Amino acid sequence: MSFLDRAVRRFHLAPHSPLPDEAVIDLLNLVMLADHLSSIDERDRIDTFVVSRNWPDGHNPEAYASESLGAARLVLADPDRLHHALDSIIARLRGTEHRQYALDLADEIAALDGTVSVQERVIIEYIRHGLGTHDTIAE
Repeated sequence: MSFLDRAVRRFHLAPHSPLPDEAVIDLLNLVMLADHLSSIDERDRIDTFVVSRNWPDGHNPEAYASESLGAARLVLADPDRLHHALDSIIARLRGTEHRQYALDLADEIAALDGTVSVQERVIIEYIRHGLGTHDTIAE
């Protein structure tokens, strides 16, 4: 069982608010696309997270994940938008148990293809610094 699968199971029954989970989805999509590669394994990991959470009635997490993916493509093309998007992720993760979980998942996504690109590392470290979690990811 992979680290991600264990992490998903650990948090599956945690009290649920869609805002931090949406922030996790946004972060994972940004990390996945940052190196201009999008592998099936990366997409499957994100899908596993999306379907594993206990979303509130009336919330369509698959639609949110799809919109987030499109937004990530636009954001990565514009440094000002990227900065704003990363700050939004930090704001939605601050003060929740999701902080380390989000970083662990982002590290997992970044490393799935065998290397962590500079772009992936910059995104993750920006979030890590903004959340006050200063352990760096392995290369």
